[in-house]
Amino acid sequence: MLCVNISNLYIFHLARSENVRDAAIGAMTGSSGRQRVPEDLFNQLLICVPPQQIIDMLHKTTLPFFEEIATNANQNRNLTTIREALLPKLMSGEIRVGTK
Repeated sequence: MLCVNISNLYIFHLARSENVRDAAIGAMTGSSGRQRVPEDLFNQLLICVPPQQIIDMLHKTTLPFFEEIATNANQNRNLTTIREALLPKLMSGEIRVGTK
């Protein structure tokens, strides 16, 4: 068994790969609303595990993008909260927006 420190970002990209997705979709069981991938599927898949240095480079390269995605998602939640608080007040005329 090969022991490497697998990055969660490598696992994410691996799970999004066409081969893994196709295998998972083909193995799904259950009703259409609650389909699941059998856990033993992952024991049968042949997965390329690159050298640790490559995994580390992938993690280092992609981490800033995922951090930016998380930051943007937080900003979107905050802006949505502000919009939901202000919109009824704007619509009722309780507050007005000045124009120049």
